[in-house]
Amino acid sequence: MRKFTRGDAPDFLKNKWKAWGERYKNNRETNPGFTFQWPTHEGQKINTLLEPFFKKQTDGHCSFCDNFPIRTNEDSIDHFKPKSIPAYYELVCEWENLYYSCHNCQQTKLEQYDDLLLRPDDLDFSFDVYFIYSYHSHKIDPNPILSDEEKLRAKTTIDIFGLNDEGHIAARRISLERYEGKKRLGEDIEVNDFAYRFTIIE
Repeated sequence: MRKFTRGDAPDFLKNKWKAWGERYKNNRETNPGFTFQWPTHEGQKINTLLEPFFKKQTDGHCSFCDNFPIRTNEDSIDHFKPKSIPAYYELVCEWENLYYSCHNCQQTKLEQYDDLLLRPDDLDFSFDVYFIYSYHSHKIDPNPILSDEEKLRAKTTIDIFGLNDEGHIAARRISLERYEGKKRLGEDIEVNDFAYRFTIIE
């Protein structure tokens, strides 16, 4: 998880997200089996319209694990507060509830939510404050200097997004080895071209 700055919502979302949320809420309350479909704006689904805004914010990386690149054939937008939970029905199109995300993070998180979850766009969020990265095991752990409550927030985030699953561990090791190899060869390096940028020490 790497900090990013969230920009302003595009105008079409500012103007319509509440109405879209109310419509979804009404549909779910009328028919619990109702399946969410992204609303459309000027003939295009809004997830397609929103994707460039999200990619710009995170340099094309997953908001949660920092994987890169995200495959274009995947649904790349996650509802932080799940759209399946009645209390959050109306947030289904809220700008601050939507995050650019890889398939792996979405499939691990699914409909889980906890108020302890860290957000990478929170003003006071920093990877180095909440986590430590092991260059031996390639795992992420809560920073041991944190308070018990902050450690729990870090652990909850690691668990819900599966940040220490075998796939992430292997991919982080490979990405770091690729970066170090290019650095040894004196090749030009653009940090944003690498996944898991929090592993890179400049």
